[in-house]
Amino acid sequence: MKIHINTNSFALCILAISVVTVLGSCHLKLNQEHPQITKGHKLYLKYCTECHAADGKGISDLREHYSKVDLTQINHRRNVEEFPIDEVAKYIDGRNHYKEFGPRPMPMWGVDLMSKEGNFDPDTARSNLAAIISYLITIQE
Repeated sequence: MKIHINTNSFALCILAISVVTVLGSCHLKLNQEHPQITKGHKLYLKYCTECHAADGKGISDLREHYSKVDLTQINHRRNVEEFPIDEVAKYIDGRNHYKEFGPRPMPMWGVDLMSKEGNFDPDTARSNLAAIISYLITIQE
């Protein structure tokens, strides 16, 4: 699997390296018990299940103005084999939101993912984001 990232973004490079390190060769069956994926699953359960359900398939009657988002179909919806790490990371942490597009249906989790015992730590944010993305990659159908 080839991962295409914006090399101008140091933080994104670190995120991609973290994800690739966890996943190794994506041609092999991903180990669901890898510590990074386990951490990602726990973070997913904490931050994501309210809207996306525990299985990632989404909750259909969540809000009247928002449609259900099935996170197990990210690759399928984009018709790609390679998981869009850059795009998903920017969506989760809020870097891709532009005010002129109107309200954002999903919270920007960047600040929440940075918190480490009450302190803000960018390394914690990158580690947590990489863990969630690693988990999301494993649930693709």
